[in-house]
Amino acid sequence: MRRPQSRELPAPGPARSLVIEAMGGEGEGAAAPDAQGRRVYTPLTLPGETVMANVSGERGQVVSITTPSADRVEPPCRHFGECGGCALQHWRSEPYLAWKVERLRQTLSRERIETEFLEPFAAGPGSRRRITLHARRGSRPDIARLGFKRRGSWELVEITECAIAAPALTAAFPGLARLAAAFL
Repeated sequence: MRRPQSRELPAPGPARSLVIEAMGGEGEGAAAPDAQGRRVYTPLTLPGETVMANVSGERGQVVSITTPSADRVEPPCRHFGECGGCALQHWRSEPYLAWKVERLRQTLSRERIETEFLEPFAAGPGSRRRITLHARRGSRPDIARLGFKRRGSWELVEITECAIAAPALTAAFPGLARLAAAFL
């Protein structure tokens, strides 16, 4: 499966109906190949879904989900979809873990490495110990706006909590906002 050339969101193109048949390597739904054999990669979609998407080249932007996947779940984070930090919170755990194991198996097989895999597991909410925050000037000179980049953009999505980050990291956000202000 070919990887998308760019993570940037496409300029809005014409809306098309897409049938998502697989997951791409970047965690984006991959539509069935068109007549020229090209796939359209569309974030926030899942295998088995039919979606309306604005398409530009190999990139799609969801307009609506016509037929949702049975594996679609409610994301635990209220910023999901807007924030570019997470790609697959909307996917039920079992198929997500199977996809991750298969990606690892394919990567190893390209190097002619064969192995058995243990039962996969996912880290729970509030367990991520590393995150990449971004800061922008705030409305006050002593406190910066802190958050993650919007999906496919340099624009900041300001956050005060993160469903996946360890509570100690989230508790540090106010202090980090004050510290970052000194550099902005």
